[in-house]
Amino acid sequence: METEALALKEEGNGLFKKGDYAEALGAYTKALVSCGDAEAGGIRTTLYSNRAAVNLKLGNLEAAIEDCATCLSFDDSNAKARFRRAEALQRLGRLEEALKDVAVLCREHPKSKAFQDKARAI
Repeated sequence: METEALALKEEGNGLFKKGDYAEALGAYTKALVSCGDAEAGGIRTTLYSNRAAVNLKLGNLEAAIEDCATCLSFDDSNAKARFRRAEALQRLGRLEEALKDVAVLCREHPKSKAFQDKARAI
């Protein structure tokens, strides 16, 4: 199961790099289905974060927020998922929520220019 999930993840990564976001979304979703509940955490964390990135690119902001929340439920320190959620929240005009995520990022990564810039943008 994990081997199939890893192969689908790599397929999704390649599709994402080529800008084929709809197909990448499908590959990440299939990978999540194939790894099942037994793989909670680990690869699932990465898959939810990657699928959130695709959903951001496609403008599926609520779906991106959901995927980030799921990813963060497995790994609360996942900076990519928190940043992506902040981006989606900001784009939806939910600035107070976005700022909460960015504040956590700035606290955990005080030298990150990207996180500081996002805080100023909100």
